[in-house]
Amino acid sequence: MPAARILHYEVVRPLGRGGMGEVVEAVDTRLGRHVALKFVAPELAADPIHLRRFEREARAAAGLSHPNIAVVHAFEVEGGRPFQAMELLPGPTLRSLLSNGALPIPQALRIARETASALAFAHGHGGIVHRDVKPENLMFDAHGAAKLMDFGLAHAASASRLTMTGGTLGTAAYMSPEAIAGRSEAASDVFALGVILHEMLSGELPFTGEGALALMYAIANQPPRPLLEHRADAGEQVAALVARMLEKSPASRPTAEQVRAELDGLLGSTVPSQPNLVAGPGALTVELPVVRRTPGGLEPLTPPGPRRLRPMLIVLALLAVAAYPGWRWLEARAAARTAQAVAANDLGTQALLAHDLEAAMRHFDDALRLDAGYHRAAVGRAAVMAERGQRSEAAIRLAALLGSIPRDDHELRAVAWSHLAAIAIADGNWPDAVEKLRRAFAEDSSEASAYNQLGHAQLMNGAADSARGVLERGIARFPSVAPLHKNAGLAALALDDLPGALAAADASLASDATYAPALALRARVRARSGDVAGARTDLLRYRASGAGDSLELADLTRELAGRGVRLER
Repeated sequence: MPAARILHYEVVRPLGRGGMGEVVEAVDTRLGRHVALKFVAPELAADPIHLRRFEREARAAAGLSHPNIAVVHAFEVEGGRPFQAMELLPGPTLRSLLSNGALPIPQALRIARETASALAFAHGHGGIVHRDVKPENLMFDAHGAAKLMDFGLAHAASASRLTMTGGTLGTAAYMSPEAIAGRSEAASDVFALGVILHEMLSGELPFTGEGALALMYAIANQPPRPLLEHRADAGEQVAALVARMLEKSPASRPTAEQVRAELDGLLGSTVPSQPNLVAGPGALTVELPVVRRTPGGLEPLTPPGPRRLRPMLIVLALLAVAAYPGWRWLEARAAARTAQAVAANDLGTQALLAHDLEAAMRHFDDALRLDAGYHRAAVGRAAVMAERGQRSEAAIRLAALLGSIPRDDHELRAVAWSHLAAIAIADGNWPDAVEKLRRAFAEDSSEASAYNQLGHAQLMNGAADSARGVLERGIARFPSVAPLHKNAGLAALALDDLPGALAAADASLASDATYAPALALRARVRARSGDVAGARTDLLRYRASGAGDSLELADLTRELAGRGVRLER
């Protein structure tokens, strides 16, 4: 929990903790009001790039003034850690309400209408997209009005690479097909609201799957569960609206403003949501509403009058109407294939991490059959080949891919260079590995692993001084990553800096008390420093951890025995 006083805020109590950080209740002593302070997670705050993006998004969100958007009072930074001062909401989250099952239909429609109004306002003011609409981000004020929270936070988090190469973001159940493919737009927020409305009415999610990957596959490829099968009294109009909001193609979904207008009608309002075609004597006419933009969206000014269409315009309009379903079908099919390819690629990545090479190759091949130009799957396939021992062929393929991967896709280019470095390491070619990792680092140094891999390779190549410099820069950005401290300690040990090596080993174990390589390092340092008892204790803990193989343990035991450290009493 943060300190009892932060700037001019007196902390009262913790409210919660999540992947984005933690939230506390505090009193703003300048204005005498209770607020919620939302702190960004340390791993985001540690990176200047992520911090700037978070600040930019937070300040944009603070400019949104709408009755259904939680107010952001201020953006502050204290001790290098940014936070938002937000409106303190007394009500529960929508997730808490849903824990008791489906909601009454009028309540569900009202919550959806208020959320759609908030989204329409944000989308219309600078094109701000929420990107993480879910029940946890909807709370209620003292009057029961829904408040949408956390605009901008999801975008800040997306700057950090995730384990899976698809770069998936947000809670899987509420992700749209295009978000699964790595693209979030205004229509993605509408899809998420469609999932929420289905869940509020039926008590069930429209898509199901065992685990996040299976769920994302269902979202990308399978139709939603029909709402009326679970809530027959919801009515055909509501079911049709939910179905349109859950269309696979973003272009086929209504906008948030259209959703708001339709829900207004379902709740009893008379605000028109779409033009009405009417028959006129002798010609096709169409009513075109005259509208004005207001803080709540578009509202009619005057009752519209019919306008006569020229015959050629009628023909063109009919042709467009006839062609539109075909274009929608083609667009939806392409989006579905892209989402399938992303899901298959992520399954391949998961299998590769588990060293199930046969499954990994099968999934990467599936992804490439769906999208022959999908560079991520091609890079993954080359990595499997290298793991199988086909290192020369894999290196040729990776080099060719680097010529075709877009120059601005720095993350994927870094991955490809890292795989080439791994091939060089497997061949024992440390100079080549250092060069490849330097290229990977130049493309993308946004993760601790970039510093750790380059520093380790330089150390193995005999450049302990250079390695120490890279690792210490990494520690400055990622101070709690145990392997960075451990490798910095190995570099210090290679430079005969025993105090520095011991401090690095201690820092590594302070970050992770069970990190066995740091125990082995500290045992070596203590043995060289003459601390036989301390070295023996670390050696015993290393052996008890079960880390490494029997040969590594035997080598460490022999090395320490040569300095008087023996396991037997």
